[in-house]
Amino acid sequence: WAIPAGDSHTLCISCRLTRLIPDLSVETHRTNWYRLEAAKRRLVFTLLALGLPVASRDQDPECGLAFEFLADDSEGPVTTGHAGGVITVNLAEADDAERERRRQSLNEPYRTLAGHLRHESGHYYWDRLIGGTGALSRFRALFGDERADYTGALQAYYASGPSADWQQRFISGYASAHPFEDWAETWAHYLHMIDTLETAAACGFSLRPRRA
Repeated sequence: WAIPAGDSHTLCISCRLTRLIPDLSVETHRTNWYRLEAAKRRLVFTLLALGLPVASRDQDPECGLAFEFLADDSEGPVTTGHAGGVITVNLAEADDAERERRRQSLNEPYRTLAGHLRHESGHYYWDRLIGGTGALSRFRALFGDERADYTGALQAYYASGPSADWQQRFISGYASAHPFEDWAETWAHYLHMIDTLETAAACGFSLRPRRA
């Protein structure tokens, strides 16, 4: 994450993607912001290794990627999600106890900072790689028609839970909520596997027999 001597930026390629941070005068905010940035670096490292476009809003005002790490305040709770190239994460997700409480209440077996960022990046890259391209018909054949009512689908999911046969058809229960979420969950799990294999390789493990 060192900055090349000839680079005019004062921040590394990961940090320059963050455009809003919490109030650092609150002591716990500083620690939790650090945890979010560390998880984001893991994501950015993998995205760069895969050759995916990683441009900030300064580099690409229309399609660039941006992160906002915000805390709940008197104006209301912060919703973790993606909209128009901006990934927002509630700072509370960096608190282990609070994240575990939410994980259990929402019945989400894999709920981590890395998991959140990978999932939301899937929504961003759907816009960049699939939406409005020739890949759309293939996407619909694999994941379903994304034009289905998204808000209604999520309301139904949180009211009734995942489809009864989700374990035979989806990577997670949440993936069964809507084609957009099926894609984002699958994307996130693909990145989980990439990270796991890279860690195994760095520790000297190898597959026997070798695979192509």
